[in-house]
Amino acid sequence: MSLVIFCSSCSHNIYIPVIHAGDVALSADTDTLLIVDNTIPKSSSLSKVEKTIEGISLGKVTLNSIEKKDETFNTMLKFVSLHERFSLSHDQVITMGSGANNEPIEKNVIDSLCKLYKADGVISLESIQSSSSGGAPQGSTSHSTLKTTWRMNSESGAEVDNTIITTSGNLQSNEIFDLENGKKVIHSASSEAAIIYLRRIAPCEYREQRFYYYKGTEEFKSADKAMKLGDYKLAKFYWEQMLNQKETKKKTLRRLAHNLALIHELEGDFQMALVWAERAVDKGNAPSLSYMKILIDLVDEQPLIEYQMLRE
Repeated sequence: MSLVIFCSSCSHNIYIPVIHAGDVALSADTDTLLIVDNTIPKSSSLSKVEKTIEGISLGKVTLNSIEKKDETFNTMLKFVSLHERFSLSHDQVITMGSGANNEPIEKNVIDSLCKLYKADGVISLESIQSSSSGGAPQGSTSHSTLKTTWRMNSESGAEVDNTIITTSGNLQSNEIFDLENGKKVIHSASSEAAIIYLRRIAPCEYREQRFYYYKGTEEFKSADKAMKLGDYKLAKFYWEQMLNQKETKKKTLRRLAHNLALIHELEGDFQMALVWAERAVDKGNAPSLSYMKILIDLVDEQPLIEYQMLRE
């Protein structure tokens, strides 16, 4: 997600990390997850329960070798393990037989898997379809579209979510379509599919665009240097100094209010950021209006994010 806010020639753009809530609110006790590949056609006469237990007991549970799925699963394993909301019950993907029509995993199989791996829930990839195009000559483009179907179940087997995600990868116009670049396109689409699904079930970080004012006094210039170095505390110091100077002009005051709103957002204090954005708007800084609306949404979203981050 990238939000573009109007800015003038007196301002600089900056990309900042912003946490947004997921689309699906999981219960707090669904925090240890098992990742399952349910896309492989069933090749055995055994029932799914028997096949699963047999595979586990014989050590035959393996990762699928198809590259596009490898990239999808590797990304999912990585992000679930790093996300503070979740833990992995197993560090590899469990391969299941889906049947001829991509049948969902039966409840008793999910229950068996969760008990065996001490998991609270299962994320399963149900289907993956891709299409690509490209040409050999220099300057041609390569494009790959990936359609993935994901399902999430609780340890009781109850379905929590079922969704289809379509992602795409593209080569730049100056890149030659060859084997390596073809893999690059597939990897891009495959990795994105996993990230988008994780963002669906848990609060995740996005990069969003903001802006701050930098032209004017020496303090503005010094604060700009600090911002470029990532020293937001020092930038705040310079801007607050100007705020307390009696000779500071009204135009400068409203720009300072906007800048201080940004600093408070960077510090995670959305309520105070909103206070300063409102001051900027009240003082007549029209470009701060869209930013104020963004902050209102962020303030309203915090209780949901806090709820979705709860775990037992």
